[in-house]
Amino acid sequence: MKRTWTFIIIACMALAGCEEVVENHLSEKEMQDLLLQVHLTDAWVEVSKQPINVRKRMRAELYDDVLASRGLDRETFEQSYQYYLKHPTVMDSLYQFVIDSLNRRMELHQDTLMHRNRKSPPKPDSVRSVVRKQAE
Repeated sequence: MKRTWTFIIIACMALAGCEEVVENHLSEKEMQDLLLQVHLTDAWVEVSKQPINVRKRMRAELYDDVLASRGLDRETFEQSYQYYLKHPTVMDSLYQFVIDSLNRRMELHQDTLMHRNRKSPPKPDSVRSVVRKQAE
């Protein structure tokens, strides 16, 4: 009889340990887009050249805006981030998407700047033209 109770207790413990834990986290696509926006926000704040304390406040406010625009709060973001940290292979693929997207944006920006520079003719040097007119 003691063996039967021991077996029942062990079986109950094993079944209780096998419960599937459903974690509340963002999908991979949602997390990719969110991480991309967060990094773009960081870059924008850093190039603003504001004092550190101002940038820190700006960053916090902008993060809240990014989350709010997606109907999210910080807790959901943190839960999702922690979930993906526990799954490093997936997190690597998320960040590979972010890196590739940022690189594509940077290339497009550089191409646009180069195109603009090629189209604009050199500006005449006003000092030289004044000196030439005085010499004549």
